[in-house]
Amino acid sequence: MLATKLRVMRAERGLSLQDAERLTGVTRETLGDLERGRRRPYAQTLAKIAHGYGVGLEELLEEQEEEGKAGTPQDTGRPEDYLDKDEPLLFAQQRADAAEKQLASTAQEYEQLLNKAMEEIDRLKNQVEELKGELLAAYRRSEATKEGR
Repeated sequence: MLATKLRVMRAERGLSLQDAERLTGVTRETLGDLERGRRRPYAQTLAKIAHGYGVGLEELLEEQEEEGKAGTPQDTGRPEDYLDKDEPLLFAQQRADAAEKQLASTAQEYEQLLNKAMEEIDRLKNQVEELKGELLAAYRRSEATKEGR
């Protein structure tokens, strides 16, 4: 059962409810209610817990063999049976879309920075070449002056 699994996972990590709250971003009240089987989690809550505990959602929801046969639909181990039926499952797609937009925006920013850096490098290369030319000309003048003495 999910409640037992959540309690065991937290205990295995040596976490208090307060520690688990900081780690997962889910309030300790909600975590406590979930561990006692008093409420069914939203999909987003399950995702936060799985991420905070460093496990996949599948691992969080998989049934333990010692629990025996699944007697009710909520005990089947299928993720969809643990979700609140009123909550649309679009949050995952929305988060993926938002992450994709952020990634595209970040990629554009990095590309712009890279282009500016390349322009600056080209400018500095030109400046170095000019200074080399000036230095060579000064050297030649100095050599000519020495020979003229």
